[in-house]
Amino acid sequence: MRNQQMSVEIKDGRLEISIGVDLMCHAITHGPCQEALEITDNDMFAGEVLRALKCEEEDGTNPVHIMLDAAAEQAIEDGAEGCELA
Repeated sequence: MRNQQMSVEIKDGRLEISIGVDLMCHAITHGPCQEALEITDNDMFAGEVLRALKCEEEDGTNPVHIMLDAAAEQAIEDGAEGCELA
């Protein structure tokens, strides 16, 4: 499970986004902007990423809200079914 590939799916009426902690850390350290980053404790770092994802701005939004808004906007621009513009 720690190396689980990223999964995004609808399951039991919920949107589920998951990735194994070790794979997430590997992806971050090998990403285009993190060439000098070394993660020394994957679980601790994952907790810090979780904290950052939940960190709210003054208006209550967090990075997850922003990600979902951007994905919804993209889906609508791509002609998403199941919605109508009012």
